[in-house]
Amino acid sequence: MKRMKFLSRAIILVLCVIMIMPSFALGATNTSSTTSDMKGHWAEKEMAKWIDKGAVSGYSDGTYRPDHSISRAEFFTLVNRSFNYTQEVPVTFKDLSATHWASIEVARAKAAGYVAGYEDGTIHPDMQISREEAAVVLRTILKLNEDADRASSFKDAVRLAAWSKGSIGVLAANGYLAGYEDGTFKPDNSMTRAEVIVLLDRVLTKKVATTTFDQKGTFGPETGSTAIKGNVVISAPGVTLKNTIIEGDLLLAESIGEGDVFLKNVTVKGATTVNGGGSHSIHFEDSMLLTVIVNKVDGSIRIVAEGSTSVQQITLQSSALLEARGTGTIADVILSSLLPSSAEVSLAGQFNTLSVQATSIRVNLSEGSIQQLTVAQGAANSTLQVGAGASIAQLILNAATSITGSGTIDHATVNTNGSTFERTPTSVTNGDGVTAGSSSNSGGSSDDSPTVSDRVYGFEGRIVDVNNQPVSGMTIYFRRGLGNTDGEVAATAITDSNGHYSVRLSPGIYFGQLSKEGFITTYLVGVSAENVYNRSENETAIRVAAANEVRVVLTWGERPFDLDSHLVGPTPNGTTFHTWYGGRTYTVSGIVYDDLDHDDVTSYGPETTTIRRLVDGSYRFYVHNYSGTPSMQMSGAHIEVFVGSTIVPAKTYDIAAGTGTERYWTVFELNVLNGSIDSFTDINHLYANENDAQRLENALHNTTITSTVYGINQNSFEISGVAANTPVLSFKSRLTVSQGASFEVYESNGITPRAGVVLNGDKVIVTSADGQLKRTYTVVLTTIPTVTSLTYSPVGPIAFYTTAPSGVTVFANYSNGTVTDVTYSSGITYNSSNTNIVSIGQNGVMTAAASGTTVVSVVYGGVTKEIPVIVIFAPTLTSSSAANTLQASGLIVGAEVRLYNATTDAFITTYYPAMQGGTISIPAQANGNYYITQTFQGLVSQKSNPITLSSIQ
Repeated sequence: MKRMKFLSRAIILVLCVIMIMPSFALGATNTSSTTSDMKGHWAEKEMAKWIDKGAVSGYSDGTYRPDHSISRAEFFTLVNRSFNYTQEVPVTFKDLSATHWASIEVARAKAAGYVAGYEDGTIHPDMQISREEAAVVLRTILKLNEDADRASSFKDAVRLAAWSKGSIGVLAANGYLAGYEDGTFKPDNSMTRAEVIVLLDRVLTKKVATTTFDQKGTFGPETGSTAIKGNVVISAPGVTLKNTIIEGDLLLAESIGEGDVFLKNVTVKGATTVNGGGSHSIHFEDSMLLTVIVNKVDGSIRIVAEGSTSVQQITLQSSALLEARGTGTIADVILSSLLPSSAEVSLAGQFNTLSVQATSIRVNLSEGSIQQLTVAQGAANSTLQVGAGASIAQLILNAATSITGSGTIDHATVNTNGSTFERTPTSVTNGDGVTAGSSSNSGGSSDDSPTVSDRVYGFEGRIVDVNNQPVSGMTIYFRRGLGNTDGEVAATAITDSNGHYSVRLSPGIYFGQLSKEGFITTYLVGVSAENVYNRSENETAIRVAAANEVRVVLTWGERPFDLDSHLVGPTPNGTTFHTWYGGRTYTVSGIVYDDLDHDDVTSYGPETTTIRRLVDGSYRFYVHNYSGTPSMQMSGAHIEVFVGSTIVPAKTYDIAAGTGTERYWTVFELNVLNGSIDSFTDINHLYANENDAQRLENALHNTTITSTVYGINQNSFEISGVAANTPVLSFKSRLTVSQGASFEVYESNGITPRAGVVLNGDKVIVTSADGQLKRTYTVVLTTIPTVTSLTYSPVGPIAFYTTAPSGVTVFANYSNGTVTDVTYSSGITYNSSNTNIVSIGQNGVMTAAASGTTVVSVVYGGVTKEIPVIVIFAPTLTSSSAANTLQASGLIVGAEVRLYNATTDAFITTYYPAMQGGTISIPAQANGNYYITQTFQGLVSQKSNPITLSSIQ
């Protein structure tokens, strides 16, 4: 986390690194794209190309100065133009005035998401940008994965900052930038004009389009397939992408969090990077992926390859559970040396190879097989558990490893001392000087066969609460037999301060009853086996609910493997919430109302859902058979509902046994009236689809009122933001209640209907659809604040290129906050200092009339704000009476005039300034087609009309 925090700050500093440039030039130029100071320059080709396009102009002495350093503002402006960033957001930096020419470029950079500013509120537009800073900016914009190893090839790699090394590396790897001839990178050197142009030219030449899916939903055609040419980023949970061919790379972003992503019939021709996803899973179904890199820094992740999926290689840099189901295959698995110590990796399914390169990790092959598993040199002190029924065809140990479990190992090659086996492999080959089964590097028995560790029957584990905190002093009563809750107690264990317990029991399956004051009675399953000592028979203990809470506890049998709890119910604003593994918590203003506080994915449960704050209306609880098979009715699912701080359930439900194919079991509805439980409605019905399972049957008690205009506080039951003298009918038209409910406005006594206008303290009484419930809201009138200052958007100057009208948003600031949009307020006044240039309506909509500048005064609440406005229309070009001379008109005084070849769009030369009358004469030109533009304060007009010259014979 420290590294990420430092990198974020570095990016902010770098990205604030950019701004100040009227047009990346200071004056008139030569007509030739190659001048004396560019001839033979290493960047001559790229510079000439940009000059010919008119993207770069020179200085008044005819030079281009390619080796001059570039400021942050200049780089910033070029980046915006190169990537066509035109959207703007308001910006307020201490050292950037609203009239600064670069303010618009800053606004665009911030909207594009790569500039934030310094912590002191400044932006420093005129400072030079270094080579490493520019690298971070471009890597961020291109959304490339960092590659610090590639940057190590530079001779001065030790000088690269940690926050820039990965960016420099990946840009170098992709051919965007390179070092100097002596093999160094010189990260602190300022970027020159030539370096920036070459860098951007390479980026734009090689830039690959990126398609982003940032909203939950299903994407891709129902039949057939579609191709995406560039890269794809999935940045939201709940995305299903199907029937798609991705020509580039795929990124499952960190912002997916603990959510799920499904790829169905998807082919990824590039690399796949998985940075987000939860313990439920990233699903690859009937898909084809070449290489996959998994690095979820804040926890474990579950990846499932199912159907006909084929994954050629997957590299784990963080803990993970890999499952290859059905005919799905994951050919080669690499446990990277980047895996942290104590990381856990679980595998289930068929795998060709597994390469362990990390130290001190735990690998569990719970089921399935691995053809060849290799532990690399230096990857010592790891534990490999081979579950009953699992097998490894060939095991190669080049580092000391502890092999546990009752699974089969056909042949083991042991090339180092220190490894131990719990079950003897079928055959063993020892390297020179190696004694298999030895517990130290000094040798041991001369027997060529590995020895099996002394067997101590029993098992151990750890008990934690739903917040993963250890539970000490928990007594566990073990009874022999799965589901045995009242037989003879075979053994008793008590957890220590770390929540750990151990028990010695003869081989068999045991049911452990968890008991401690303040906790609900739940159970764990422990297995004492002959050939493996289970050390992770863990369980989550469930505390009793608070006095005002309702807790639903789900448990089930060994199969199906995974059942999921779902709760839907009323929200304070009159809508419906849904808590499940994809959206575990529902909050209002930071307060938790309902949550899936424990989601069990390892079988049996318990899984708990808690209603923290009761809201009037109906709640529905249902269970989903996430595993799919076998039948839900074979699960033995059991529900207990606890109301308040009690260990005795108020309701219990058991699923009826059967063989139906329905995957949803709707258990009950809970009806809340006046903030208390009114009744339970037993449903106990199976459904084939989720829509039927979650549809509320008894949502007749809803008395919630909502509004898109007024503030509604569903805790204090107040309606605020109502202006004085608001007519009752107008007030009522802006309120909405749920279907079937009704409401009326009364005087403060709650009895007399209100007539005329609404007054402070009036009551709004809502009656539910069934007439059984009434809720009273109190009206709170608002007062008009005293305005202290005004700001406006977009930040100035406001620029017009056509006569199209433009609205201006004004923000009125006052001592307690901000009025966020008063553009169309009747209390605001607009005045233009020159109505011949632009006229303004009372609603703030401007209409341009002629090129020039003006100032618009905005008056609101006694405060005045002046807004600079530039109208820069396309100039008019005519031929003069003199042979092949031109006359330009419609110019702003002081504007630059740029002449272009209309046939090739090639830039020719610049003339300035315009004459007092807004005109300028252009000397005789060769026969051909021409047009001009005018540039004023960094703004470039549209093209003039074209003119053809042909009088010179």
